[in-house]
Amino acid sequence: MILPILEFDDETEALINPEKKDIPKFPKHCVISFYQKATEKLYADGKLRKVDSNIVGETGELPLYIIDINQTPVLICFPPGAGGPLAAMVLETLIGFGVNKFIVVGHGGVLRKDILRDSVMIVKSAIRQEGLSYHYIKPSNEITINENIVLKVEKELKKHNINPIIGKTWTTDSMYRETKGLIEKRKADGAITVEMECASLLAVAQFRNVILSQLVCAGDDISGDVWDPRYVKDKISVREKMIIISAEICVKL
Repeated sequence: MILPILEFDDETEALINPEKKDIPKFPKHCVISFYQKATEKLYADGKLRKVDSNIVGETGELPLYIIDINQTPVLICFPPGAGGPLAAMVLETLIGFGVNKFIVVGHGGVLRKDILRDSVMIVKSAIRQEGLSYHYIKPSNEITINENIVLKVEKELKKHNINPIIGKTWTTDSMYRETKGLIEKRKADGAITVEMECASLLAVAQFRNVILSQLVCAGDDISGDVWDPRYVKDKISVREKMIIISAEICVKL
């Protein structure tokens, strides 16, 4: 018996497809930010301008902003929630609008105690312990990012005096099922971080033939016997900085 999640269908056309819109001068570059408050603060400080997107779903309107990087407009948006399915729907919508280069940025848990809070990690591959990616590409344990993209992003981060860690992420659908047994398995697989969207987004990007890289900034620590949330008071300033740096990197892709 084949489990339903493994019943891969390689037919490229679905009954419902992302709506394609020819929007003149719509940016080709986009930062998908999982930092809602930091994004809104950048807008409040006048560093972003809002786009009237008219993209409305069950969760409400998709907020879209633009920042100009050396006269190149870069779209900034944040999915109104967490998880692969929602993030993938946002990505599909933006691809339908003609966007074809993406940097994704957000915090994730770490599986190594030596990775300090707010360290920047570049994803080179993602363990697919979620569901959405299996609808886009054939079943496999992992999905990888083109090495040239990873090296390009690393080079650009170093220009900002950031020495990133390049590694593997573990994408899971449920943060409340990160058991000790699974954590040890994923550590043995080489994962250094855990989050909920990367494998899904990479699968969509691969299927739609667009460029996507993901930056995971170190948040809580799940590497030990006890969860360490590693809360800090001043989160927004770091996150604002990472949004702007991500936009600057995106235009170089």
